[in-house]
Amino acid sequence: MDPMPATEKIALLDVIELTEPFDGIPAGATGGVLELNDDDTALVEITSIPELDIERIIFPPVAKLRRIGTARKSRDTAV
Repeated sequence: MDPMPATEKIALLDVIELTEPFDGIPAGATGGVLELNDDDTALVEITSIPELDIERIIFPPVAKLRRIGTARKSRDTAV
C-alpha cells in the first residue's frame, strides 16, 4: 500500500498519523507534533500505542506524516 501524501501542511500541535513505519512505530500510529525542525523532520509524541507503556518521542520526516487534526491554529508550518 502506497502512503498517502500530505495534502495539508503540518503545523505545530497538529494531530498526525504515520503514513509508513518509522523507528519501530507502525504506520497508522497517531500522536502530536511538538516541534518542527529545519531539516524537514518533526518531533512527534506517539500516544496511540498503549503497549509501549509510555509515550514515545520520534523524529520522522514530515513527508511521512498525515495531518488528521489540530489542537489550535498555528503560524509554524512545514510541507
